[in-house]
Amino acid sequence: MKKVTLIAIVLCLLGSGLAWGSGSSGVPGSSASAPPTPVTQTIKCEVVQVKDGQVYVVADRDNRPFILPLDEDTKITAQDKKAFDGRKKLVVEDLQVGQALRVTTVPTTRQVVRVRVLKKG
Repeated sequence: MKKVTLIAIVLCLLGSGLAWGSGSSGVPGSSASAPPTPVTQTIKCEVVQVKDGQVYVVADRDNRPFILPLDEDTKITAQDKKAFDGRKKLVVEDLQVGQALRVTTVPTTRQVVRVRVLKKG
């Protein structure tokens, strides 16, 4: 009985030593290969005008329209793809007056990273 207990203890120690040695040898949190994830902010707004590829929206309490700065990297998607003939990915020309949007931005760069159409206008 003592041999079985001794063998079990040795195996446990060997197993934990192997697991401990298989970890990363770098400093925690200092991954050089992965860029930091930007902090984002989400706002709800409504489309008031679409003109010349620019989207004017209202989101603040003063109801002053402002231009939504979209670029080629901005993802525009529909919450309900049935509203857009089965398409989930949209383009600026799909946006219409009266549509409710959820806009995700990076506040430090003012870049719009995602626009989600909540309802069709």
